[in-house]
Amino acid sequence: MRVLLTLVLFISSVLIPTSLCVSFSYNQQNLWTGVCNAGNTGRQSPINIVLADVVQSPSLTPLVFNSEWDSTNTVGTFSNTGHNIQYDLNSTSPDITTVTPIGTYKFLQFHMHWGNQTGVGSEHLINGEQSEVEIHFVHQKVGASTAGNMFGVVGVFADVGDIPMTGIWQQLNASNVPAVDDVILSDGIRFTDLLPSNRDYYYYEGGLTTPPCTEAVQFFLLKNRITVPSAYLARLRSIDQNDGPGAINYRDIQSLNGRVVMGSGSNMVYASCISVLLFAVLSLQLVFFV
Repeated sequence: MRVLLTLVLFISSVLIPTSLCVSFSYNQQNLWTGVCNAGNTGRQSPINIVLADVVQSPSLTPLVFNSEWDSTNTVGTFSNTGHNIQYDLNSTSPDITTVTPIGTYKFLQFHMHWGNQTGVGSEHLINGEQSEVEIHFVHQKVGASTAGNMFGVVGVFADVGDIPMTGIWQQLNASNVPAVDDVILSDGIRFTDLLPSNRDYYYYEGGLTTPPCTEAVQFFLLKNRITVPSAYLARLRSIDQNDGPGAINYRDIQSLNGRVVMGSGSNMVYASCISVLLFAVLSLQLVFFV
């Protein structure tokens, strides 16, 4: 009985955040079930982050990624779920954890969101603009959790560049899982290859971006971006999906509903200092001009 319960809990922890048991279409988001269309009173995701409204918070300590993020000891599977491509960590793999200001989260899986044309793809927007790709590292809270912080997602934005499709991009080649439900073994993935060197982040409280859209996610969206090879993005766009080849897999932007987006690090402070400096220089120029 204990073994069965452990198995059920493990399966549940994987299936709930990935929405594998729910049938849905990105072309008919108004028909999504759960709390996806419950109105403008919740904490739905994704959102548009307006940088001028981000509140710099000293309480947002740096994210701490344990050493397994930088190892090649990972054992897992790489699959085409019909909605995205996804890497699931095997239960025999060493634990990969991330310490956040909310607590410690254990990694479950990562997946990608992309678009079908230039200039679209990410779920979250920064000042109204999408990046080409957004990677979600889905975690589950270690120890006690509340209804609102059961899951933690580290999000990474990616732009497309003319770089070779080698290393991590060859390991995660979407052409290896071209059809829906294709699954292959994929070992030796070093997760830090998918992270920028600077890991300052935006933080807000949200929900799953697929049905049932459960409002139980803490989002940590890294400010700095990585670069995805153009050839890799072309392969993402070519694989079969439930909505057909070349379909989008990002959700529409949701209302902020009074939520506050906070920022870690000192990027915004530097921006303020630069603004003050520019103002001073311009003022000085005006004095001399007059």
